Amino acid sequence: MLLYWILGAVGLICCVIGLAEVICFIEERFMDMGPKKTVVSVIPVQGHMEKAEYILRSAVFELEGIRHHDVCVIVVDKGADEETRQVCSLMSKEFSCISVCDEKQLPGLLQDKILLTSPV
Repeated sequence: MLLYWILGAVGLICCVIGLAEVICFIEERFMDMGPKKTVVSVIPVQGHMEKAEYILRSAVFELEGIRHHDVCVIVVDKGADEETRQVCSLMSKEFSCISVCDEKQLPGLLQDKILLTSPV
């Protein structure tokens, strides 16, 4: 008897998850969200940052969860040490959505990201 209750609860949970997935599919497929937009996150790095890799991975993970949008993480070097700069460079090679720049390059990079997604 207990086994039937457990199987019923598991079946109900699966049905709810399946229904949510169907609703998301219908929304993605049939709802016109307009042109894709880019969500940009700017992360400044300065000095020695022990958690630079963690911060960048977290930013990419959080932004990739946003549906219907392209994502971009811009790392602004504001005087980072060599190790932090190297970590950021390696992360930009691992994730195509990460760009590394200095403060002088930031306005141009932001303008490029915004203009790439503007409707013509």
